[in-house]
Amino acid sequence: VDNCEFDGAFTNNYVKGKGLGDENSAIKIYNFKGNYQQIPFSIDTGIIQNLISPIAAGTFKSKFQLAKLNPIFGGEPIKFSNGTANLNLKYKADIVDFQLHKPMLAGIISVNNADMTYVPRNLELKNTSLALNFKGDDLLLNNIRLQSGHSVVLMNGRVNNFLNLYYNAPEKILLTWNIHSPQMYLGEFLGILNARTNSKTVRSSGKKTNFANQLNIAFEKGSAQMHLRADKVYYRKFLATAATADVLFGNNGLTLKNVSVKHAGGSLKLNGRIVQKGKYNSFAVNSVVSNVDISHFMYAFSNFGLSSLTSENLRGFLSSRANVTGSIANTGDLVPRSVNGTVSINLKKGALLSFAPIKSIGKFAFPFRDLDNITFSNLDGQFDLKGEKIIIHPMQINSSLLNLDMSGIYSLTTGTNIALDVPLRNPKKDAEITDKEERDSKRMRGIVIHLVAVDGDDGKVKIKLNRNRKKDDDKI
Repeated sequence: VDNCEFDGAFTNNYVKGKGLGDENSAIKIYNFKGNYQQIPFSIDTGIIQNLISPIAAGTFKSKFQLAKLNPIFGGEPIKFSNGTANLNLKYKADIVDFQLHKPMLAGIISVNNADMTYVPRNLELKNTSLALNFKGDDLLLNNIRLQSGHSVVLMNGRVNNFLNLYYNAPEKILLTWNIHSPQMYLGEFLGILNARTNSKTVRSSGKKTNFANQLNIAFEKGSAQMHLRADKVYYRKFLATAATADVLFGNNGLTLKNVSVKHAGGSLKLNGRIVQKGKYNSFAVNSVVSNVDISHFMYAFSNFGLSSLTSENLRGFLSSRANVTGSIANTGDLVPRSVNGTVSINLKKGALLSFAPIKSIGKFAFPFRDLDNITFSNLDGQFDLKGEKIIIHPMQINSSLLNLDMSGIYSLTTGTNIALDVPLRNPKKDAEITDKEERDSKRMRGIVIHLVAVDGDDGKVKIKLNRNRKKDDDKI
């Protein structure tokens, strides 16, 4: 401690009637002022009691610029560039080898207007404020305001049995957060996808700084459970409202539960997990999409990597279930050809608009039908995702232009091979049949053309006659 001044008094008869001696001795300190690592602090009244097994107690006060903590922390796990801290703490601690040992605290630490970086995940926060209240064995975190870019996050949290776990079992620390955000831009929090970097042992002035190292261990080994509510959530082209989620941050990833948002006139729900593995992170997700506008949905997710079929070509209301695994980069981008799993879809009141592959064959096969606006009332499909390949289970498409049976493989690179069976009868005439069984029985009557969709020389999907298709008696 530099530049210190104080008044002191010694007694070897601290408790009257217990006799004179070291066990009944005390050192009282008044009006203590000084600097520790350039941080000013004061102790109005402090005491060191019992010189055999000494205990120190008092009230510690300090107000300083947060950047002065950086040399103590050694740049980890938090690095400050702006803001102030105000401490008013009662403490009690054993003295071991002339150092305070595992002090117990009560009181408040307040932080205002802080700009800081959480180094292990390279997460930058601006204009941050918070109050840490040490109350009994627990730590309460109140009135927290975080800002990252355009995102504003308001938080309250607590850690039960904090001080005991902090000193003795930091891996058991569970920080529970209640979080609200009027607007959250997920792209500004992509740092949470980064795997935690290994912390260095902190040294200051050649001596080990126990406090900073202990804080590092608590950050690295502890877990955080978040209950999130956001009015608006943005991610690139994606916009959701009324978002809720339960998120558990563990030592090597995060778990998502009860995620629910409103989007494109419908809703999305999902559960999943992300395991952090350096540059790329593996994920597993179960999701349910209910009645979203498919054009807005595909636009928000950049057409899911499809090039020939985009949000410009589709209309309707989509419901879907998916169970997929894959990899995601620290930038938030899907790793190409990494997704595997199953997807089922249902599309109601659908329309296919100006879809080039259909128009290229339709202008010859169906010259008098509307090729620019093909409508269908209900469409069901089952798909298996295997990296760059999408396996299409046998499915029926009943539209205003034509009826169609299809199955096969669609490839995001090369290897597309989709079999298409197309009856030439006009489905508008069958629509007048009220009996469903009769309508279904006539669906594939008459002339049926067998086509195949394959890769063209120019890299685009081409449709041609499928001469290898096995023919039934009533089909050509």
